Amino acid sequence: MDQFVAIPLTNFRKCYPEIAKCSWFFSIARESNVEQAKNEVIEAMRRLRRVPRDAENDFEVISPDFLSSLWNQLTGALVVLTGAISSVGLLVAASA
Repeated sequence: MDQFVAIPLTNFRKCYPEIAKCSWFFSIARESNVEQAKNEVIEAMRRLRRVPRDAENDFEVISPDFLSSLWNQLTGALVVLTGAISSVGLLVAASA
């Protein structure tokens, strides 16, 4: 059973007008300027969600840099944890 679909937000609004809020959606930049694309998405989301100029965003935009950085931190932590567990095992084996 499919549990994921990717469609343009305008098509989503046409097909499902009864759904007032969209929990999340993806945007893909066609050009290499990710920061500009991120700013445009933030501006569009603020207008769509009617966020006042002086108010904080009521949504979050995550860039690919954030996800790769998070992945690197997680794998780094796993390497350290695995090394610590292996060291304890070798220490116990050496003392026996």
